[in-house]
Amino acid sequence: MYQLLDDASRYDVGSDAYSRHENSADAKDVLERAIAACGAPQEVLSDNSLAFNQLRAGTIGSVEIFLASKGTMPISGLPGKPATQGKNERSH
Repeated sequence: MYQLLDDASRYDVGSDAYSRHENSADAKDVLERAIAACGAPQEVLSDNSLAFNQLRAGTIGSVEIFLASKGTMPISGLPGKPATQGKNERSH
């Protein structure tokens, strides 16, 4: 399950469910459709999963490359600080 929320309004700009485990291809697909429909944000906050954040593993992934092409900065919450993603978790 992928859910993209606007931080200020809590508007769901893109959600989808896939039968596969979380991965960068599906994460990028959801982001592409949300950005096409709503425009590119300044930043995208994600958790630390490798689907959205491969920088912590020392590589640059397809999601980071796609977001950079849109002028969007990928950011992630600090490990062990789940409250950062609290708004998204509550909406689940």
